[in-house]
Amino acid sequence: MWRTQIRCCRQTIRKVVSVLGNQIKSIILKASLERLPSFKDELGKLLTTLDNVGVDVSYLRAMIDALMVTALDYYSAHSTYSQKLSPEVQSDRLATIDSSLSIALAMQQAKEVHQFSILESIKSANTRMEELKREQEQLELRLRQLSESLSESDAQLSYHHGVVTRLREDKIAVEGAPVLLAVDAETFDALRVSFERLHNGFRDLSWE
Repeated sequence: MWRTQIRCCRQTIRKVVSVLGNQIKSIILKASLERLPSFKDELGKLLTTLDNVGVDVSYLRAMIDALMVTALDYYSAHSTYSQKLSPEVQSDRLATIDSSLSIALAMQQAKEVHQFSILESIKSANTRMEELKREQEQLELRLRQLSESLSESDAQLSYHHGVVTRLREDKIAVEGAPVLLAVDAETFDALRVSFERLHNGFRDLSWE
C-alpha cells in the first residue's frame, strides 16, 4: 500500500511540476519587454512552490534573475535611444534592481555563512587529526610496553614449564623407586643401633 501511495505522490508531484513549469515558461515568453520585470514576484512565488515540492530551482532562479537583469539592460538601452525614461519607468527599474540586489546580497551572505561553516569544519577536522596522532603515539608506546611484557612473560612461562616438567619427572622417578618395607626398616634400625653402640665404644677406649 505504501508503495502505491508513494507512486501516486510522485505522479502528483510530477503533474504539479509540469503545470508550474509551463506557467513560468508562458509568462516569460508572452510578457513584453517592458512588463517582464513586473512578473518577477509572481515568478518568484512559482519558484518557491517548486522548491517546496523538492525541485532544485537554483539554476532556473539564476536564469530568471539573469533574464530580468538582461531585460532591464536591454530595455534601458532601447529607452535611451528612443526616449528619455519616465519617472514611472525609472521607479520600476530601481525597484526591480533593488529587489535583485537584495536577493544577491542575501545569497552572498548565505555563501559567506556557508564558507565560515566550512572553515570551522576544517579547523575542527585538523584539531581532531592532531588528537588522533597523539592517541596513535600513545597506543604505539603502549603496544611496545605490552610486547616487552609479553617477552618477559614468555621467559617466565618457559621457566615454570621447565620446573613443572622436572617435578613431573621427579614424581615418576619417586613413584618407580623401590619402597622400603617394614621388615627392611626394622633391619636397618637394628643395624644402626648396633653400629652406634660399637662406634660409641671407641669413645671410652684409652691407650694409657
